[in-house]
Amino acid sequence: MEDHMNWLEFFASVIESLAWPTALIAAFFLVKRHLGDIFPFVEKLKYKDFELHFRQAVHELAMRSRAALPERPGHIQPPSTDRLYALAEVSARSAILEAWLEVESAAIDALQRQDPNISLKAQGMAPLRLGELLVKRQILGEDQVAIFHRLRELRNAAVHIRERSFQSEEVAEYISLATALASEIRLRGLGG
Repeated sequence: MEDHMNWLEFFASVIESLAWPTALIAAFFLVKRHLGDIFPFVEKLKYKDFELHFRQAVHELAMRSRAALPERPGHIQPPSTDRLYALAEVSARSAILEAWLEVESAAIDALQRQDPNISLKAQGMAPLRLGELLVKRQILGEDQVAIFHRLRELRNAAVHIRERSFQSEEVAEYISLATALASEIRLRGLGG
């Protein structure tokens, strides 16, 4: 009987020593998908080997763009800007994507004004190539095309960030930068 008790005691001690680690591991897996909701202040995103601080990146881009995208006297915001801000209240990610599409559309329009034969090619052109053409055709300078590429990178990152990770201020800043760049591209595409 004593050997039998030792086995029972052994199993009891094994179960006792494994209970807490097992419970913690199980709890982690149960709440893993809700960690972003539990810790909304976490801003760092790791996607593949690309780390991004979206808020910081938008802020830095805004600082750099002040000189590269000067405010023009008498400049009126395009009507799409209000639509983008309204969309941001519903879906930040969608607003970022739509703001980027404004930039792409302005780039394609400006390139088509200079060369009407480019229309079919430009519609499916990669944004990297669009940026190169904007510089080559002197629609954008190096500073502006750097903003163009940074907005594209942030847009690409936004696709992979959870919707709740965005703060309204950073989305508004992105929209402001994108629409300012789109306006600059349109103005320069007209020869202004």
